[in-house]
Amino acid sequence: MVLSTLFLLGLIFSVGFPVYAYRNLPPLDFRAYAPGMNIKENMKRDSSFREAKYETRFLYKNLKNGEVKEFDMKNYPWQDTLNWAHDSTLNVLIHDAVNAPKITDFTVNSLDGNSITDSLLNDKNYSFWIIMYDIKKSKDDETLIAKMKDFNKLATGEKHEFIVLTSSGPQDIEAYKKKHNVNFEFASADGIVLKTMIRSNPGLMLVKDGTVIQNWHHHNFPSYNDVKQKYMK
Repeated sequence: MVLSTLFLLGLIFSVGFPVYAYRNLPPLDFRAYAPGMNIKENMKRDSSFREAKYETRFLYKNLKNGEVKEFDMKNYPWQDTLNWAHDSTLNVLIHDAVNAPKITDFTVNSLDGNSITDSLLNDKNYSFWIIMYDIKKSKDDETLIAKMKDFNKLATGEKHEFIVLTSSGPQDIEAYKKKHNVNFEFASADGIVLKTMIRSNPGLMLVKDGTVIQNWHHHNFPSYNDVKQKYMK
């Protein structure tokens, strides 16, 4: 009886936990963008930091026997066009970065190409970031869109930043704005970085002076008043 009960509980956990984690944010978050983490601090480089080193290599094809051979910058046969033809270029990792910061690639640009990374991270006020790494793959639900619209209206009405960070291009952004009749502010960031920040498309992050206060999966998208009462002290 005890064994069957333990088996049943194990089965429920093994099935239920992955489903919960898929539909919600992970209950344990060890990422550099987890609540409580300061993005600016996680971007700092100490004196022992060394960049990863890469070396450019060239693959050339021998025109006489078809052999493809690898050359480095010192001996590639770029002038010998009778015997060799360029095939491809490789960037070979010589050594990894040493004592790299937790975050190395967080950069946000406005849609006209200007960096707004510092202004976002140094905003002393509470700000709200909608993370939508791919607009075409984002949750396309009118109830959710309505919640986001209401949140945007109330947050910006109280002078809080509300911005959508996405890797999608201008055409996809304009199509999204037109389809859902939204006036959200959009900015551009790397898609892989956005996926790392929050496992939800879209997801919501509350940030103040570079510190992540809280984040939400789109399945649990909150109301502005609830967030204000619980987290904006």
